[in-house]
Amino acid sequence: MGMHRIRNLSRGGWLAIGIVLALVLAPSAAIATAAGVTEITGPGGQRAAVTDAGQLDVTQTTAGNYEVRDGSEDTTLTTPACLSFPAISATTGFVIKEITVSVFSDPSPGTSSLGLYEGPNCNLAQVINTLSPASLGMTVLPIDPGLAIPEGGTFSFAVQDMGAFVTLYGYKVPSSEISGYTPNH
Repeated sequence: MGMHRIRNLSRGGWLAIGIVLALVLAPSAAIATAAGVTEITGPGGQRAAVTDAGQLDVTQTTAGNYEVRDGSEDTTLTTPACLSFPAISATTGFVIKEITVSVFSDPSPGTSSLGLYEGPNCNLAQVINTLSPASLGMTVLPIDPGLAIPEGGTFSFAVQDMGAFVTLYGYKVPSSEISGYTPNH
């Protein structure tokens, strides 16, 4: 007898039932949608974290992947002397985030020069930057988003009529993430 009444409901009755169901179900659907989680997983299986404000919480890498490389070159010659760093890593890529240049001898401030290069042997086709320091001291070159050094790759710098200590700050990345040196730096 109860089923018979439901089947014979007027159009207005069905409309009222629909409105009541919408009022009951819509808030729970909205809550389910708002609580839905979009998950981002990296190539190594690591999961992205999300803050309480719904923002992606990121870091470039873990502390264990940060590295520092350095070397110095000193010449009083007007012909540049080049220093090539050893290969940064035979198994991973490397991203340089900052380069510091500490000039410790400069007989002619403002006329001496220093060149920074991706790759070995101070290749002019791979110049990153050149400096002509006005005095002794440190110059910090932040690099954003970074310079890519591929697996087995290196870095070099040349000095002319000065002495400088160059330090690279960066982090290792899987070799699959860097296919070559940064193009068009």
